[in-house]
Amino acid sequence: MLLHQPLHQKNGRSKSPGHYPKQTQTLINLLLSQQLYELEEDEILTCKVFLEVPPRVEYAFTDLGRELASIFYALEKWGVHFLTVNSDTIKVADESCYTFREAVAEEV
Repeated sequence: MLLHQPLHQKNGRSKSPGHYPKQTQTLINLLLSQQLYELEEDEILTCKVFLEVPPRVEYAFTDLGRELASIFYALEKWGVHFLTVNSDTIKVADESCYTFREAVAEEV
C-alpha cells in the first residue's frame, strides 16, 4: 500500500512533482490516482470532491483506515526499536524517509 510519501533526492531533500520531467510527473500522478482509488474502493479512505475551478479533492481515513493506521504505527514503532537494538548490524538506507506516523499526524 502506497501512502503519501515525498520523493527524495540523494541529498535527502524532497522534490515536488514540478521538478520531474513531464512523463515522470504523468506517471507519478497516474500511480497516485490509482492507489487512492483502490484505497477508496477498499473503504480505507473517503474522497470528497469539490465542484470548483481548479478541481479539488480531499481524502480522509475511514474508521477502518484509522484502525489500520494504528497497526502500521505499531509496526513502525517495533521497527525503530528493532533497528535501535540491532544498530551495529543493520544499516538504514535512507534515514530521511517519511514515516507513516507523520502521514497520519497530517490527517488528524
